[in-house]
Parts: sequence; C-alpha cells; structure tokens
Amino acid sequence: MTGRDLEEVCQPIFYADDLRVRDWMTLGDVAPTEAEIIEFAQRYDPLPLHVDPVAATASPYGGIIASAMHTMSLYASLASTRFIPRLALVAGKGIESARFPTPVRPGDVLSARIEVVELRPREGRSDVLSRATMTSSAGWSSTSSPSRSSGVERPPREGRASIAA
Repeated sequence: MTGRDLEEVCQPIFYADDLRVRDWMTLGDVAPTEAEIIEFAQRYDPLPLHVDPVAATASPYGGIIASAMHTMSLYASLASTRFIPRLALVAGKGIESARFPTPVRPGDVLSARIEVVELRPREGRSDVLSRATMTSSAGWSSTSSPSRSSGVERPPREGRASIAA
C-alpha cells in the first residue's frame, strides 16, 4: 500500500490524526554555492576543508565541501517552509541518526523528501515519526532514521473524533 502525496491533499493544516503511515511530501531543491558553504562554516564549523579553498584542495575531498550540519540545515530550510507549517505541531523531539555518504559540494542540487513512517497515539496528540531523504545531482542519496515530532490531534469540535478517545 502506498501513501498519499500530501501536496495533493487539499487541506491547509494536518493534525496528527489526519496523517497516515507512508504519506509523503516532496520538499523542493536547494543548491549551495561555495560562498554559502564558506559563510556557514566560518560561523559554525570553521574547519579548513569548509572555509579555505586552498587547504580544501589538499584535503582528501579535493575541494570545499559542506559540513554535515550545513547539509542538515539545508534540509531544515526546505522542511520548515513546505511541510512543518502545515502541521499542527507541538514540538520537534529529535533525530535518531543521520548518514552522509558523500560530501555536498558547491553547486550540487539537493532534493528533499519526507515520509511518515509511524504514528504513536498519546492522549490528545501523537508522536509522528518521519524519515528525511535527500538526493544529490551527483547521484547519492542520504536517509535519516526517523525523527520524532509531537503533533496535535484535531480538536473534537472540528468534526472528527480524537484517536485518543
């Protein structure tokens, strides 16, 4: 059974009980420039392979690469403008793990997607576990293990029974 493309569901806000396992959304693309990679790294991860083009050329990667935190931030920039504003969300609760098999280089086009992998009902809300996937124009794919968010269930007055009932 496949999930729904949440972009095609005509609903401005998704409550936890509106979501189903395997629902998904394409979040869009982003292409970091060398200047953006260096600017981020100068502030948050000033290792030579992120901030110094000459030193980066001598590194095993042969040039400037984005830090893992920058890559995660690029994903967050897409999720926080396309998916998260459509959730009746209490709070993000964490990411269990993430893997970055290949470095992000200037000009790589990164495409992001999110998929609901589990819903854990609790009183008045549910933990929504989702999997993030980023693919690169360079041919690699990176998938995180589930991240956990706490989503609010639709209030009963809006016409749907709570799954906690």
